[in-house]
Amino acid sequence: MKNTVRRLGILDARLLGKVLLVSAILTLGASAAWGIAVVHSAESAKVQLGLCLAFAQLGLSLLLWFPAAGRLGILIMLVSAAHGGFVVVRAGTRPGQVRLPARSIHELPRTLGVWHGEDPERQGEEAEIHAKIFVGTGALDAVDRIYTDRSGHATSLFVALYDDPEAGVYHTPSNCYRSNGWTNIDDVPMPLEVPGRPTISVSLSTWESGDKRIQVLCWYEMGEHVLFDRRDWGLLQFKLRGQTIWPPMYKVLLQTQVLPGGGPATTRLLDLAGQVRGWLGELDAPAAAAEQAP
Repeated sequence: MKNTVRRLGILDARLLGKVLLVSAILTLGASAAWGIAVVHSAESAKVQLGLCLAFAQLGLSLLLWFPAAGRLGILIMLVSAAHGGFVVVRAGTRPGQVRLPARSIHELPRTLGVWHGEDPERQGEEAEIHAKIFVGTGALDAVDRIYTDRSGHATSLFVALYDDPEAGVYHTPSNCYRSNGWTNIDDVPMPLEVPGRPTISVSLSTWESGDKRIQVLCWYEMGEHVLFDRRDWGLLQFKLRGQTIWPPMYKVLLQTQVLPGGGPATTRLLDLAGQVRGWLGELDAPAAAAEQAP
């Protein structure tokens, strides 16, 4: 009778161990699948949380299954593996070197087609808000001008150069305008066609604050890639992984006021944006050509 009970106890222990192991494997697989999906949505914090939960489940199962004497070693092994995995993934999605342009973005012409640019003089509250939205974005260099067309329509232009894209994509219009009291009316993609460069999609949004209404056109570009927010940046990191030299990132943001009877603001924004994108292609071309030369 005692032998029978002992055998049943051993069987129960083995069965429990198998159940815990299968549970851990299923949890790890599900969490990994979820983590990969979120990686491609660029929410790396959620990925790390998912992997941590998976390792915790696996670790708990193994700790309960193994003898007490070996549990500490198993725990150390799992923590080391998790930390090492994060370090390897992080290192694989960071550039060894950013290829900066040979010319300064301050060489952006003051005359672009029908547009003429001047350095603005902002004071008081306008200067403070402008600094929050445009200037304080962690850019390596930036150009801030107001361009006016022949009809007198003014458009604010901000062009920034980043060697750390993660800092740049945090300061999107959705974040900065909303946090400064503007209400978003709509946000639609618009095609931007420029001779000699691939057609891209840019973000065109409309904002209101009190009796003011503005339109904002924005995009980020890294070489041939275009992005708009941190999700796009996360996806792009995995596309660029393994490359030792990455292109710089440019942010282009245009803003114009929507006035009754002021004409099509969207057309004006797209026209000036096309001029700027064309020039950025010329700015980056010499460095890119030198890099590809034998």
